[in-house]
Amino acid sequence: MPSYKLNHSVPQFMLEYWVDRSTPHKGVHVYEVKSQRSYVSAGQGKKPFSFAITKDLYVHTSKGIRAVGLEKWFSDQESSLASLVRQVHNKKPIKECASYDFNKIIMAIIGLECRSSYNIRKVQEAIEKDNFIRTIVTANPKRPAEQLVLENIVHQVSDQVASLVPTEMYFFFAPENRSWVICDRPYFKYSDIEYRFVVLTNKVLLGYRPWNDFEYIYRDVKNDFLEMMNKQITLNAREWLVATTSEELNKYVGLFQSEEWKQGVCSERVTWSPVHNLTSGWTID
Repeated sequence: MPSYKLNHSVPQFMLEYWVDRSTPHKGVHVYEVKSQRSYVSAGQGKKPFSFAITKDLYVHTSKGIRAVGLEKWFSDQESSLASLVRQVHNKKPIKECASYDFNKIIMAIIGLECRSSYNIRKVQEAIEKDNFIRTIVTANPKRPAEQLVLENIVHQVSDQVASLVPTEMYFFFAPENRSWVICDRPYFKYSDIEYRFVVLTNKVLLGYRPWNDFEYIYRDVKNDFLEMMNKQITLNAREWLVATTSEELNKYVGLFQSEEWKQGVCSERVTWSPVHNLTSGWTID
């Protein structure tokens, strides 16, 4: 099999925090939205957490060669994020890191907002239908849409990181015997709140925003806060939802039949915003 063919839309190291040790092959409890099916997905073997895998999601073919630059780019950022997440999950003091490494951490977090297979598919559909969108995402609009979509991810992340560093980080810890859920799009925003939220582990939800200097706070939360945020995570899911137990999973799967979730899907539109910080772009060949 070609290298970098099986791409996880949520990093594998993150999904491992939801493993139920009582299941065979270190599995997680997952609900697939399309099939409306709950089951245990193995975290070991050739295709760990297969529900989160799409073949060549971040790879396109350029001049007859598989261009794997984006998958390598993500992998480099994930290594820095994994180190931070390990410290935070165990409530350890965050070790000081070089500005370059911290930028990679923030880029990995921003990337979670645009790397899902659902988002990529929607953006590609928009590019294929509207030539105007092609012209605003690239200086060479004749190239294949799948290439433009992947390059646009790099541009999105790279443009935003400059305005989010330095960063204030609130790490919210789930109550004892409860956990956060995670989905294919593990982030959400409130229109009237400056913070952006992203799930990092079964015990850690991050709220972050630009700040004058790097600051972080660990905060334990109560069940009512957890329920409110888990609902938002679930409403943002489009392909799958994962929880630490089947009982925890069953608390939220009913939301996929709600008018609130259906309206969220119907009202979504591909939008764009002007570049603020980039002075050049990238090509993935």
